[in-house]
Amino acid sequence: MLSHIDLLNKCFGENKEKHVQIGDVLKFFHDIGIILYYHENNLSGTVIIDIQWFVDSFKNVITDPNHVRDIAENSIDWENFNKSGFILDKLLTGIWSSKHFQMDLWDRNQEKTNLLQYMQRLGLIAVGNYAHYIPCMNKRAFGITEERYFLSLQSKTSVLVYRFQFLPWFFYFRLIVSCLTRANGEWTVLEDNGLCLYKNVACFAYKEHIVALAVNNSSIQLQIFQPTNVFVLKEVALNVRDTVERLLQELLENFHKKIDMYTVGYQCSNQEVFREHDDCFVEEKAIYKKGKIRCPRHGMVNHHVLSESALLVYWKLDVIAEISDLDDLMDQDECTRLSEPELKKMNFKSFEKLTKIGRDALQLYFDRIFPPVDLVTTLTSNKDNLQRGQYKMNQDQCILMFPADKSIPTSSTFDVTTMYKLLRNYGPNLLPPTNGWGKKPEIGQKLLTDDVERIRIYRNEVEHKTQTTNVLQKDDFDLKWKDLSQAILRLSNGSLKQEIMSLRRLR
Repeated sequence: MLSHIDLLNKCFGENKEKHVQIGDVLKFFHDIGIILYYHENNLSGTVIIDIQWFVDSFKNVITDPNHVRDIAENSIDWENFNKSGFILDKLLTGIWSSKHFQMDLWDRNQEKTNLLQYMQRLGLIAVGNYAHYIPCMNKRAFGITEERYFLSLQSKTSVLVYRFQFLPWFFYFRLIVSCLTRANGEWTVLEDNGLCLYKNVACFAYKEHIVALAVNNSSIQLQIFQPTNVFVLKEVALNVRDTVERLLQELLENFHKKIDMYTVGYQCSNQEVFREHDDCFVEEKAIYKKGKIRCPRHGMVNHHVLSESALLVYWKLDVIAEISDLDDLMDQDECTRLSEPELKKMNFKSFEKLTKIGRDALQLYFDRIFPPVDLVTTLTSNKDNLQRGQYKMNQDQCILMFPADKSIPTSSTFDVTTMYKLLRNYGPNLLPPTNGWGKKPEIGQKLLTDDVERIRIYRNEVEHKTQTTNVLQKDDFDLKWKDLSQAILRLSNGSLKQEIMSLRRLR
């Protein structure tokens, strides 16, 4: 690392013309990848002349914990960093001062400051006073509790989607760092027994609203919530969109051309910022200035109407909410004035949503049988059987239970099948269902393991739907709804009652 200002003053004194010429030369070498140099604010006085040294300085922070065993005061510092992405400044200082990575210059504090400034400029780290945030190290899952909270909020925007042809996750990490450091200084991280930053979702507070940014395989998704359930302020949504798109553009200027394009659009039905719905993405240009149109993605069996007002009212200055769309602003999933065939399909959609709440209820019950603090021990002690035994799991399930990155497995990542097989084959002292495992319980059979079977069976029914089975007659719907909702209440000890009631009102 070289002090650019000191060198110029030493060589050219106060000759500003020479300073400008040297600055142009440094910018050229930066553009062709030989050095790192930014002629802006606090970075203009320093040049990184050894890029490999800079890369190694970051690599030494995020690699295997063995290299810090003699540095950290205790292993908890490293474990907290490895889970949350927050590294204490004292631990970072220890890593960069260790024999594995010596800072050779005379002013080690200044060297560290310069490194942090460059890393923050490149979106690798958000610098704090006592701790720094490195998003790529965050392994915290956005779990069932967080999902239930956001699903319970009625006042929200549609999901604004930035879909990329190619989207590496580190691009999202850089966006989060930019939001933390460059979002007009008005965004703060939402807090709830800690900062609400997760490996794939970041939640910010802005003018009494909650801003959620999530990443998926091919898209970055944005949604705004009003937790007091008054309407979202359009001014807030427009400001947030402008900020996000400004930051995206700044990041794209420094990236490979393969990710220099994204398409703006919306989820046409399921409004869940934390999930990617590949079959629900509709480009903004297909809706804008069109009023109400048939959804271009669902033209036959799952056809429904898209309202420009309902989807775009918060995100476009010139789109005004129509009176007939006010209910749609609170729930963009459903259409009004359904015909009889459409009502049968809507019954099925409502029941399908209920099975998702059933999955949450199953997790609550699973966590009582396999407490999270003991889950790793249980899985490890049964590892051979789970991988090769009579009741072995498939490869995808084993990856969730024994993550390759050695992170702690959590039931929040398990699907219904995984939890069902663990309960059935490894649950300690569980009474079998009344009719036995694998068989559908009768109405009125109320063992908790009966309810486990109900969750599995009803989930399979909707998961394996076809064009002819994705409808429910009213009588059949009412029967199944009562049977499954009561099972959910029993498994969750009533904690999911509000979610069921909200879903019933939507139907």
